[in-house]
Amino acid sequence: MKHFYLLLLITVSHFTCAQDAALFDVKWKLKNLIIDGKDNFPPTNSEVTNVLLEFNKEQNSLNTNVCNEAWSENISFSTIKNEFTINNFAITLIICNNETNASFEQLYFPFFTKITAPDIFSYTISELNAVKTLTITSNTEKAIYTNQKLATQTFKKSLINVNPNPAK
Repeated sequence: MKHFYLLLLITVSHFTCAQDAALFDVKWKLKNLIIDGKDNFPPTNSEVTNVLLEFNKEQNSLNTNVCNEAWSENISFSTIKNEFTINNFAITLIICNNETNASFEQLYFPFFTKITAPDIFSYTISELNAVKTLTITSNTEKAIYTNQKLATQTFKKSLINVNPNPAK
């Protein structure tokens, strides 16, 4: 009986203390950044195709980008809840050529850096029809990511003919 309780304790602690594996297995694409209740959709152009977010479990790090790349190599994950804190957030010093990208970057990176106490990010991962959604919340601000491609820069011409022309 003692072995059964030990096995039960190990199983329960494994599922309650482990971070969701989906957090680390996906290159997340930003869908929406909600600041002060306002939607801020990421730009999509030749300079910025996607705003990506990637977590690395082995290094306890995250990496994200707009024009610049930003990362933190010292993330602390909670063993009780879906929460983490970011330490030592660093950003490269590239200047965006597109003003829209620069404006968005000035909203996006402070989401990770201008945290008021407590400096905890909570997150949820949901899945519907193989589409995963990651929502990261800091106080009242939210960053919503997906695992799906959000836009395309290339289009294929469709070869559809309708006869007779004009058709009803």
